[in-house]
Amino acid sequence: MKWVFAIIYLLIFTGDIAAVRRIGRSSAGRWKAISWAVLAAITDLLPLVAITVSAAAADNTPAIMRIAMWLFTAYTITVLPRGVFYLFAIISQKRPFIATGCLAALFVAGYLIYGLIVGRKQIVVNETTICSDMLPASFDGFRIVHFSDLHVGTLLSTLDETKAIVDTINSLDADLVVFSGDLVTVRYSELDDGIMSMLARISARCGVVSSIGNHDTGLYVKDTVALPKEENRRRLIRRERELGWIVLDDSTMYLRHGNDSISLSGISFPDEFYEFRHLTEVPEYDISHVYDSVPSDMFNITISHIPQMWRRITSLGYGDLTLAGHVHAMQTKIRFGKRVYSPAELIYEQWSGAYESNGSTLYINDGTGYVGLYMRLGAPPEITVLTLKSCKKEPKRSK
Repeated sequence: MKWVFAIIYLLIFTGDIAAVRRIGRSSAGRWKAISWAVLAAITDLLPLVAITVSAAAADNTPAIMRIAMWLFTAYTITVLPRGVFYLFAIISQKRPFIATGCLAALFVAGYLIYGLIVGRKQIVVNETTICSDMLPASFDGFRIVHFSDLHVGTLLSTLDETKAIVDTINSLDADLVVFSGDLVTVRYSELDDGIMSMLARISARCGVVSSIGNHDTGLYVKDTVALPKEENRRRLIRRERELGWIVLDDSTMYLRHGNDSISLSGISFPDEFYEFRHLTEVPEYDISHVYDSVPSDMFNITISHIPQMWRRITSLGYGDLTLAGHVHAMQTKIRFGKRVYSPAELIYEQWSGAYESNGSTLYINDGTGYVGLYMRLGAPPEITVLTLKSCKKEPKRSK
């Protein structure tokens, strides 16, 4: 993921240099060139300041996270529109192209500001039906409400945004609520009393089930003397259980309706995957113990924070439905007709929504919070309603 941002940064920086040189060719443009260079330098330095502040801090506290995110957000709003203008200026220096470039830059700036003010908190509810011939009749019509990636530590209006999410979930008549990881951004203490009280309001007939994401593990805590990652993980799980949530930490539980049962498994993010979390493929990792004694002919739902585990889950014969998060669609989607584009496509094979293969379904929720930038652009906070249906599909793979 870092190389995508590095390329964008270098392209715009190169455009700044070219613009300054062009403006300064005449003596009359000298002061304009100096002014442009100063403004460009200030904005171009914002990411470097954010990185320096984060690196120099003894620990990545909520205050440090907010400073860094505001700097990256300010950089995006001030620099990307300039980059769009440069594209038009490269094509031609004629007045119509320059005027069009200015309008395009203003549009992009407005869209980014919209993503900051509105897009980051404009919740959407997506509904989909999951058909499977493995599903027992008693679970036909079973409603799962799925949300992910709340990242409470980096929400701008923490209580208000969490309340909106909780109220939306509670309005959806859920049989089961599933949260697929990244409840916090860095540390367990982001779950303060106010957030705990708010999240404890989530209700469903069969309860709330969750898994552990990469941000929940303590891997982002710098001062591991004060808070070892294992202790952060332990305290986070304890707080989730205090909410009344069932944490599936590399384990399986069973749901029963009438005379029928289905299995529900949760795969926790392993520390070994940290360097690979934003790659298409992750290393080999044995998850067979998660399914110990799970009947081979039973419908299985698996919660895996990272979608890259899907192939491995289905190769073991499980995951009739796999629920994941992690990607956020990189908080950016651009729609052209029925086609949706996202920078996430450059990194992930599966990155948003539903995917099917050999009778199994993967659903990737776009998340409800945000990291890196205080904005969502065409990829609003998502809550998903998945209705299970017992129906004939292609022949089921053997387990």
